[in-house]
Amino acid sequence: MLVNCTESPYQEWTKEMLNNVKETYGMIVNHVLPPIDKNMTDEEIDLIAEDHYDKILTIIDEKSDKTKPDAVFLNESLKMHYRVKYFLEETHIESIDIDDFKEDGDF
Repeated sequence: MLVNCTESPYQEWTKEMLNNVKETYGMIVNHVLPPIDKNMTDEEIDLIAEDHYDKILTIIDEKSDKTKPDAVFLNESLKMHYRVKYFLEETHIESIDIDDFKEDGDF
């Protein structure tokens, strides 16, 4: 399963991109990460990022015995996405940056 945290819901992706992602990861689920207020402290951002990391872990494909998603699609140029990636690395969940898709011409 791939959890899509980008601003572009998977329903807006090209058919080719959808097919490639589904072939690799199976199910795709959208999960919106909140924007960061310019007045937020690093500690506040970390608390919100950790909360959304916990939510991502609970998005489970009911048709399988998995306990966590295979990968999370992020836009690491956004501060919240970058912080969530930090938590994902601790549990060895793959994060895919939107720039990887742009370089390949898939997005």
